[in-house]
Amino acid sequence: MTMGSYQRFIVTVFAMVLSNITALHAQTISTDSRQDVIVRTLFEAIERGLSVDPRMAAAYAQEKAAAAAVRATTATLLPSLSAEGTATRFKEAMIAAPLHRFDPTAPPMFARTLVQSRWTAAYTLFDGGARRATIREAEATQHSASATTNGVEMTVIEAVATTYLSVIAWRELNVAEDRRLNSLRGERDRVQQLFDVGRTPRVSLLRADAALAIATASKVATAQQFEASAHELARRLAVRTDAISPPQLTSVVTTRINALNVDQLVSRAIEANPQITTARYDVEAKRAAERGTRASWFPTIQLAAAVVTYAGSGVDLTGEWQGGIAVSYPIFTGGARVHRIAGAAAAREAAESSLRARELELAIGVDRLTAKVLENRARVTALTAAVTHVEEVARIEQLALSAGAGVQSDFLRAEADVFTARADLVRAEHGEITALIALAGATGDLSPTWLHDSLENRR
Repeated sequence: MTMGSYQRFIVTVFAMVLSNITALHAQTISTDSRQDVIVRTLFEAIERGLSVDPRMAAAYAQEKAAAAAVRATTATLLPSLSAEGTATRFKEAMIAAPLHRFDPTAPPMFARTLVQSRWTAAYTLFDGGARRATIREAEATQHSASATTNGVEMTVIEAVATTYLSVIAWRELNVAEDRRLNSLRGERDRVQQLFDVGRTPRVSLLRADAALAIATASKVATAQQFEASAHELARRLAVRTDAISPPQLTSVVTTRINALNVDQLVSRAIEANPQITTARYDVEAKRAAERGTRASWFPTIQLAAAVVTYAGSGVDLTGEWQGGIAVSYPIFTGGARVHRIAGAAAAREAAESSLRARELELAIGVDRLTAKVLENRARVTALTAAVTHVEEVARIEQLALSAGAGVQSDFLRAEADVFTARADLVRAEHGEITALIALAGATGDLSPTWLHDSLENRR
């Protein structure tokens, strides 16, 4: 091997080692501590979801920005202090300091390079309430941002809880499908044995095959929905799918069944719903902005004081103080002032109308959610009894078939009724919980504390 080929070989090996190290580092990053989180309960899922959802980070950042804006606008009530310095080189010598009087015995000093500094303190005595209006607008915006953060938290909780419950529901349906398939396979084997010895017609075998094929297709669809919901939950929690272990997720049940008063719920929602609160503060901000624009009809009065120093090449440093009061008032703006006020008033009217529209939509939403809770609650009660009955019917039909006294079509129909009833019961149970969570979000009560008080892990 020549020296050149040997060097190329060393470079190639080094590049391979470096790429492997990079790949290993990337793999380590992708499987960091976030991915090692194990979720087993709804409450763990909610805690995890709130900590990783980017919407929460965005809401917190908006809240910080609004708080900073309040501090910035409040600072306008304080005096301001500024400093300015200049150094100028002239073609011809320039007077080094202002000439306040003519004294032949003390001629002014001249220099080509002049240095000047100015320290100014100013304070606005009166501006027609413009600063106060700006501060109130910023404060309303800050309160709105806080309400938005609360609303985003509820949105994340509802999304994670709904997805979690969806995984549980599809898991239960998947188990029910497995039981149904096992029962139909047993029936198909029994019919095959009877057909082989000539004790049953071929139509019975075809009927069993058809029922088994339909159940298999339903099982495939249910398994796909189960897998899709598990992947969605994993993405919402920023973990691997196996980190949530869908087969080991704990079901939840409601701990209290309270009577639902629609009027009280609507009143509570209008009072505490985050979106309504946000809209209400938006109205306050628009009203403050309107007052701020109307302040332009008043003059602005400002006090100012300054210390100015002068120096130049070959000239000693001198200084003087200045003080005064300034009054400014725009006499003619070409209609800009009137139009700004009209625009602010229109924005305030739009915000007030939007608030009323949101209150109306919220009341309708609370009505629907309440009806959905009551509907699913009634379905749970009825379907619980129905499952018990159809399971007993299926058991009797199976015993009758085994004894040779039953009808195959009756057994297959009973098996289908069992699966349908179980599936409907699972959907009703989780539908009630999902509707309760959505209702709590509408009334502004949804939080991890509310979940712990209203739900518990199924034992």
